[in-house]
Amino acid sequence: PQMYRDVQELLMLLGIPYVVAPEEAEAECAHLNRTGKVDGVFTNDSDVFLFAATLVFRNAFENTKAIQMYKSSRIEKQLGLNRERLIQLAMLLGSDYTIGIDGIGIVNAMEVLAGFSDVDDGQSLEGLRQFKSWTESQKLSLPGAKGAKVRKHLEKVKVEEEKAKREINDNGESLALVVVSDVDDDGDNIETAHENASAVRKRFYHEHQTKKTTWKFPPSFPDEAVRAAYTEPKVDPSEENFVWDQTPLERDIIDFFRERLNWSEDFTSDTLKPMYDKIKERNEKY
Repeated sequence: PQMYRDVQELLMLLGIPYVVAPEEAEAECAHLNRTGKVDGVFTNDSDVFLFAATLVFRNAFENTKAIQMYKSSRIEKQLGLNRERLIQLAMLLGSDYTIGIDGIGIVNAMEVLAGFSDVDDGQSLEGLRQFKSWTESQKLSLPGAKGAKVRKHLEKVKVEEEKAKREINDNGESLALVVVSDVDDDGDNIETAHENASAVRKRFYHEHQTKKTTWKFPPSFPDEAVRAAYTEPKVDPSEENFVWDQTPLERDIIDFFRERLNWSEDFTSDTLKPMYDKIKERNEKY
């Protein structure tokens, strides 16, 4: 588009180096930040942290809001969210690459990460797989009258589902095709896994036994392809450092704004004077 070409031409006239991202802009910016080619990234897209950006500035282009600075190291220290857990959080809540789990909000999602991060220290998707297996199991161990009421309701739902899943065979006989099992996809008994769970996970089990019946998962959850989209994005492979032109082409810049925006020479010079002063100061200093 013409707008992209205009921006690239203006950056060249100003002596500012740029990169054309082969795919996601946030992925490219995060790559430049992670490899030390830039100090930080200006964006309001939180996905940039999932691409491993380390320093992010938000609201830079919104005049009504103050600029906010975020460091990945501080996010990990204060919230316990490293890159892998941020990716898992996106799988729970939804992002550009996945719709997330219907019915789960930020509080529940953080509780899931805390309760199931004891598997591989949260560095793989196994914890989320175990979370899904537990959620889809039909057994409840909630004590007391409340638990009895919930179990009775689920038993009724189970019977109705089994009736709906019956088909008629060739002899006209009723044939039940589906039996609800308490064994997960790997053949492990879910109740045994429950008994061996950590204290944090057991507390999660107890507090969410009724709520889990309302959660709806995407078919491929947790999806390794989503993780790969964040950990292995396509970026510019160049290892060259940026080179800044210390002398902007003032005459060409004036002509650019006159042709594109119909700015007068005096208006352009006055508008860009603070930038020219900063560049002059930088050149004298370095």
